[in-house]
Amino acid sequence: MNIVNARNIKEKPMTALIYASPGAGKTTAIGELPGKTLILDIDHSSDVLAGKDNIDICYIKPDLSNLPETLAELESGACKGYDNIAVDNLSEME
Repeated sequence: MNIVNARNIKEKPMTALIYASPGAGKTTAIGELPGKTLILDIDHSSDVLAGKDNIDICYIKPDLSNLPETLAELESGACKGYDNIAVDNLSEME
């Protein structure tokens, strides 16, 4: 049994889904996350984040052919140093 006193809980990882109409500001909202953020840009709409020092962008090909390789690299440790990882825009995968 794993028992932890609540005062020893420092932070809890969070997963969020932002859903809104096109142009509502989802990508812009990602740019306001605290810390260093990696965006997997599926719909190539990350140009609204131009000039943000805390954002790195990994462009996913329109046919998604490089997505499995990208996810494997992230799983093997390429995501170290990032506070946030965002996939923008999941609806492109429909």
